[in-house]
Amino acid sequence: MSALARSDLSRWRRSATLVLAAGWTHPGLAAASLPPPPVEDYRLLLLERSESQHFLPGAYVFPGGVLDAADRSANWLCLFAPHHGPPHFNLVPRPPPRTGFPVLPPMGTDAADGDDAALPYDVAFRICAIRETFEEAGVLVLRPRASLAAAPESPDKGHTANK
Repeated sequence: MSALARSDLSRWRRSATLVLAAGWTHPGLAAASLPPPPVEDYRLLLLERSESQHFLPGAYVFPGGVLDAADRSANWLCLFAPHHGPPHFNLVPRPPPRTGFPVLPPMGTDAADGDDAALPYDVAFRICAIRETFEEAGVLVLRPRASLAAAPESPDKGHTANK
């Protein structure tokens, strides 16, 4: 780790981003008003940062941002309750921690912030990424209600395992 990064660990913030890829659905369409189809068969959602931004002015970035306290709020439990519950909230188990750069200050246990009812960080980061994508790009990522009833059961107490 560089000396600059090591000396400035207190400035690292918990944040999340969302990478949205969409298949190219108009491969034969060649209208003058549309950009040419990509060489790949998909497109990515990127946002251009304002030139007046202090951090990475004018850069193209994926939507995302800093974790808010509301992203870990226990208030989310009432929305999950009809279909999913702790500890995994119908999500795959969290991946093992990585030891590579960058190293963030330890988060401790999920309840280490003094709120035993708060959502686990792996769930809160997903909420953060979806919220930030909606705030920055106007794209709201949802799951159709019908898919909740039709989802196959998994060994995790009847919950499905989505990625």
